[in-house]
Amino acid sequence: MDECLRNGVQRNLPGYFYAIEGGRAVGTPWPADVVLGQVTAAGPSVAELQRVVVVCGVAFAAFMREPGAGGVNGTH
Repeated sequence: MDECLRNGVQRNLPGYFYAIEGGRAVGTPWPADVVLGQVTAAGPSVAELQRVVVVCGVAFAAFMREPGAGGVNGTH
């Protein structure tokens, strides 16, 4: 999990971590071509979902890549 936060917040790499709360955003939004294939076969892209969150004024939303396998307490 720490790797996702570092990559999204400190290194500004898209597709790792992005959160919105009370009009403030932290992290880096996902690229437009990343689709939630695990959730639905032809689901919306993560970028589309992030846009809807902003347009609808959702109070809180967080998007984080699943941490890598094999990490131990913050190493992935």
